[in-house]
Formats: sequence, structure tokens, C-alpha cells
Amino acid sequence: DAEWIVGESNLPHTGGKIEQLCLEPADAEAYPGSVDAILHADIVIIGPGSLFTSILPNLLVPGIADALRATSAEIVYVCNVATQPGETDAFTVADHAPAFEKHIGRGVFGAVLANNHSPTMNAGENTIYVRPVPPNHDVLKRYEIINTDLVNAEKPWRHDPTKLAQAIVAVRTNTNGVN
Repeated sequence: DAEWIVGESNLPHTGGKIEQLCLEPADAEAYPGSVDAILHADIVIIGPGSLFTSILPNLLVPGIADALRATSAEIVYVCNVATQPGETDAFTVADHAPAFEKHIGRGVFGAVLANNHSPTMNAGENTIYVRPVPPNHDVLKRYEIINTDLVNAEKPWRHDPTKLAQAIVAVRTNTNGVN
């Protein structure tokens, strides 16, 4: 039986799997400045953040996903370093793409920036890293998966801001044909 959960703070206690999101109110409108910024951007970074409670709800706002499809910007999804209880338990990098596709369709982003480093020092017992895309997974045909060390040495369940910025610059540089 499906159960509707209202409120982000209630998710970790449900013990289930998120199947579908919806907005309330359903007729929310995109802020015109946001749509304009997306349409005129050189690069759009989606994430990092809570997949189901921070990222996807923003993309469900009518007009945002359409603007992402219409822009000529490079669009990169930054996958979280660690899973989140109640949201992305046992997720691999490959499991994130179908969540986007189910809610806003395919073709919104072309590249996924994913962590490939799983240190144990300072990680704590509750840190479970998002596992890489399994070999020969279908998602590899639809997205460019860029694996690199994105871990913050002091808080290994989080992205290191410098590493992340360098990885994003590298993505942008590579898509412009500059070496």
C-alpha cells in the first residue's frame, strides 16, 4: 500500500521507498528571474543536495525543467557523496538518474559528477557512500558519468568545496574543447 508522506522531516522514519513526489500547491509558478538565469547560463549545476527533498521539488515547479531543456548551457548533476536515510538508502550513482527521469523526463542534464573516493578515516559509522554506476548499466548510455574524488577530508560525508569547484571547471573546460 502506498502512503503519502507530508514533510521532509517525516521521511527518515517511514522505512519505505520514495516512489513519487508532488508539489503543493500544484499550480506553483517558476520565478521569471530563475527561468531567465537558466536560459542565459553557460553552465547549470544541479546539486549537491537531498535528491527528493531539495533538488527534485525545485525541478517540478512548472517552467523550470522546460527552461533546462531549452537552455544551451551545459547541465551537470552533482550526485551526493553519501546516501541519505529515508531518501536514497542503498542508491548507486545510477539510481539517481531514473528518479529524475520519472519526475521530469529524460534529457534535462547530460553529465553526472560523482564521487569515487570512500575514505574510512573520520567517516563515522553512519556514513554510507553512494556506490558507483555498475559496469554495463544502461545509464552509461544516456549520461556522461564523471568519477572523481570529491570528499571533504574532515567531513567525508560531504563534498569538498575546492575539489567540487575544480571538477566543475574541468567539466566546463572539457565541453568547450579546451585542454
